[in-house]
Amino acid sequence: MSALVQIKLVCSSRARRHSLKTLKVVFLSLVLSILTACVSQPSIVDGGAEDINGDQVWRLKGRVAIQSGDESGRFNLNWFQQDEAFDIRLSSNLGLSIAHLQGDHRRASIEIPKRGHFEAQNAAQLLLEHTGLEIPIGSLRYWVRGIPSPEAGFEREEGILRQSGWDIVYKQFEEDLPTRMTLTRPEVRIVLLVHDWQEK
Repeated sequence: MSALVQIKLVCSSRARRHSLKTLKVVFLSLVLSILTACVSQPSIVDGGAEDINGDQVWRLKGRVAIQSGDESGRFNLNWFQQDEAFDIRLSSNLGLSIAHLQGDHRRASIEIPKRGHFEAQNAAQLLLEHTGLEIPIGSLRYWVRGIPSPEAGFEREEGILRQSGWDIVYKQFEEDLPTRMTLTRPEVRIVLLVHDWQEK
């Protein structure tokens, strides 16, 4: 074999090795870029995409602390939910009734001692108008169970759910149900502690 042929073979072999190294570098760079994007970006999913059980029958008892604008307070919370129908009672530390909300997705009513009985289509708005307290009741019926509302898109990270302008941070669970959580949005902060969960 002539010296010229040997040189050509050596050059060809080096070129192939260089090409393979270049392909490996490009491939690894692409994989790292994909992994970085997956880690750094929270998943954004349509609210109706998750399998959310529409047949809900549950009751929770606990404590709720609310800071809403100029209004604030700490209350006992007793919430019964049967599908769309709800019965929510807020009471003082001494057990005195503060507000009693009842209704479903079509109609809601609130009973406030010494002030009377009021009705409206939206329970959260009804509570805000007559007590100054902002509680997102329609979405909270899902959030208290650790799942997003099917009414809107959401973002989820480890222990955090973001939906409808609210940040919901789950701090403690018991048997897969939240027992301590905070909800925040501008000028509103809600801390919910659940000490009794009942599901049917």
